[in-house]
Order: sequence, then structure tokens, then C-alpha cells
Amino acid sequence: TDDPRVPTIVREVVNPLEGVITLHEMEILNIVFPNKGSRRNLSPTEEAAEILYIKPIIRKIYDQQKASGEVTGKFRTFFASVLGISETTLQRKESIGKLSNAAKEAVEDGRMTATAAAELSSLSVDAQDDALAVIDEEGIRPTVQAIKDQKRPQEQESLVETVPNPEGQVLS
Repeated sequence: TDDPRVPTIVREVVNPLEGVITLHEMEILNIVFPNKGSRRNLSPTEEAAEILYIKPIIRKIYDQQKASGEVTGKFRTFFASVLGISETTLQRKESIGKLSNAAKEAVEDGRMTATAAAELSSLSVDAQDDALAVIDEEGIRPTVQAIKDQKRPQEQESLVETVPNPEGQVLS
């Protein structure tokens, strides 16, 4: 507001990475990272969305630093270190973004752990919903083992469809 009676503090965003990321991208990072420690309680799906949102910005920084020799190694290692988490934790958080709506709801409700969600995320969205439906019908929690048990028949079906027989024909 332009009302002089409203106390305001105006701060200019400084972009030390000008030429690498835009001023808008720097603003995003200035919002995300200072709030990380005292984080408003983000849900797992909100964390996954945030990671997905900042990933391209961090990728630009990584590419620039890799080109200048300031950093070596894989992007995932760099990104996890920027976030202050392990690569495994990063993978789990990213996998939640690949879940179907029903699977995301199970994570949000606390019925499924992030580790189980990571296991489930390797399936297609339809297969995720099918696996969760079977698990729910059986009345068990969607644990890592329960999901692996549901994945096994689907993986075997896909192998049968793509394995050639001795004459070189693909079985269907």
C-alpha cells in the first residue's frame, strides 16, 4: 500500500548469481531457504511440490558451478546437499510427486510412509491405484512389503510380454 500510516519495510532482493538465475528465481530461493529450519509444517506432498518447484533453479546453479569447476559430482548429490538432506531422503521426497491422487492422500493421511510411497511411485498411476485398492481390500497397511507383494505379479506380467521365445518371437 502507498498509505504512509502503514508501517512497511522495503527490501531489495540482491542477486549474487545474476546471469545464472533471474531475480524472480532468487526471490523464490529467498523465500524457501530462510524458512527451512522454522518450516511451517509442510505436508509430504507440499514438500515434494516445493522440491519440484526449486529443482530447475538449483539445476542452473549446479550447471554454472560445474562448468566453472567449482563443483564436481552428480546433480542429485549437489541438490541434496543444498537442501541439507541425504540423497535417499531427496529421492523419497521426489517420489511422492509421482504418486496418484489416491496414493498422495494415503501419504497425507499417514496411512503410508514416504518409503512405501517411493516403492509405489515406480508403478504407473493406474497400477498405483490398483495396488492400493488390493491392499485396502485385504485390510492391511500399505507398507513397503505389501507394495512389493503387489508389484511382483505386475513385473512378472511385463517380463512375459517382452521375453522372446527360443524362435525369437516375443511372447504375449
